[in-house]
Amino acid sequence: MLIDQFNLFLKDASRYPAQFWSFKYYLARKSFISQIEEIETNLHQGTSAKKNLNSLIKVLKEEELDEHKLAQNLSALSEIFLTSKKRDEKLGNFEALAHKFLQRSKLFNILEKKRATLKEALSKNEQRKSDVHLFERAGIPYCVEYYLDVYKELENKKNREDKEKFIRSLEINLGSGAVPSLVKDVDQDESLIKFVLLILNDKIREELISAYYRFKVKLEEFDGVDNIEIVFRQYIFSLLTMCNRLGIKQLPSTFFKPYGEKPLINDILPLFESHDK
Repeated sequence: MLIDQFNLFLKDASRYPAQFWSFKYYLARKSFISQIEEIETNLHQGTSAKKNLNSLIKVLKEEELDEHKLAQNLSALSEIFLTSKKRDEKLGNFEALAHKFLQRSKLFNILEKKRATLKEALSKNEQRKSDVHLFERAGIPYCVEYYLDVYKELENKKNREDKEKFIRSLEINLGSGAVPSLVKDVDQDESLIKFVLLILNDKIREELISAYYRFKVKLEEFDGVDNIEIVFRQYIFSLLTMCNRLGIKQLPSTFFKPYGEKPLINDILPLFESHDK
């Protein structure tokens, strides 16, 4: 059934960028098109429903995937379903997932345009300086040091049940009051939105996006405490490595100080490198 196929597809599309689900999309696309065309032929000419379905069919037939355009058209399709008197849980799920997909793709699209404008305006040397400033202003104080503190707190918990409870909590205390938990941070894509997607260096950006989503998938699927710890270490290792690559040698200890006052990154890296397998 079409609604079931869409909901299965949107479960991934609403959470992750196209590189993580495009292969599934291309496999399902032919089925999407045939079923939507069958519905479209039974609609009256000139109706908004027919117009929206025609627009979606056109997007689905495009060889190059534009996830924001796809999200806009699926959101319009959810509006068609909303007019139906026959409401059920599947339609409700479709509406929620289509909306989430649209909001995620809209934000990613805005950040990508902002990044593209900066890249066009700045020289290579200026782009590097911009990335260093981005790491120092947002990436390190709000993300890297926070993750280091969360990881150390998690590592200090020797009991598996305590570790799981800590990971699943919505709020945690790192010694100076309540802060958002790892689950909440990842659900809101904090590090991704605050700085990773705005990095101008293509290689550094892509490496961090891949490391982040490997971590996010394991955490959201709750693929065992041990596996979550491994990908969490790997993400931190990637963040610290990219700091080094940009010439940032020391942490400022702005809000979190899990490894002391202003530690050298090279002193911390081996703690994570040994697990990065």
